[in-house]
Amino acid sequence: MLKQIKKTLVVLLLLCFVMSITATAVSANQKDFDRGYRDGYRLGYNDGFKECKTSDHKEQTMMIKKSYHVDKDDYDRGFDRGFDDGFKKGCAAAERMNKNKNQNDFNRGYRDGYRLGYNDGFKECKTSDHKEKTMMIKKSYHIGKDYYDRGFDRGFDDGFKKGCAAAERMN
Repeated sequence: MLKQIKKTLVVLLLLCFVMSITATAVSANQKDFDRGYRDGYRLGYNDGFKECKTSDHKEQTMMIKKSYHVDKDDYDRGFDRGFDDGFKKGCAAAERMNKNKNQNDFNRGYRDGYRLGYNDGFKECKTSDHKEKTMMIKKSYHIGKDYYDRGFDRGFDDGFKKGCAAAERMN
């Protein structure tokens, strides 16, 4: 019985030794993967931000070179995964920035167009004597217009109507 207990203890000690070596190797591999992921994420984020910031088309096509080899080490696998994730996040951040910039341009154009439209509408409807008002507002929608021009057109239309209504209330 004592021999069997000694054998069991030797087997358990041997098993513990093998498990500790395996755990050390796995944790070292995880550290390499994490370091590669972090480095790849930084580079991917910067590349994605630059790529999507300069492109002006609505549908983003992300062409990320992926080369998976069987003999890659953990750092390389982490780097590839981090680069892919970082590129997507960087591109999304650039799109949010572009959207805010476009909205600001539209708002500025709307404000300028509204002022001009209000003044024109007020003058037009104040001086005309006919009962039925016809507002001839030129609408020209071109695909190539930028956000400022679209905002200006919308603001002018809205301002003209409000200016004309204000002139009618005065009469």
